[in-house]
Amino acid sequence: MRHVQTQNMLEEQLFMNSWLQLLKIKKLIVEGKPVEEILKVGLSEGMRILKQDGIYKVFKGYTDFKSVLRVCIV
Repeated sequence: MRHVQTQNMLEEQLFMNSWLQLLKIKKLIVEGKPVEEILKVGLSEGMRILKQDGIYKVFKGYTDFKSVLRVCIV
């Protein structure tokens, strides 16, 4: 049997628990609001930014901190 190595990736995630959250973010985007404002609302709604996802995956053993630093703007 051949072992296939998979790659892990870091990603920014925004999980929508309701349509109201989705509509709130969509409205900001359509209105052309600044990225900072969209990010603020996203974080308040549970968004996990790239660096947070990387640190989570370090603790889970999926990657190492050096790799996270390599792909994230510090």
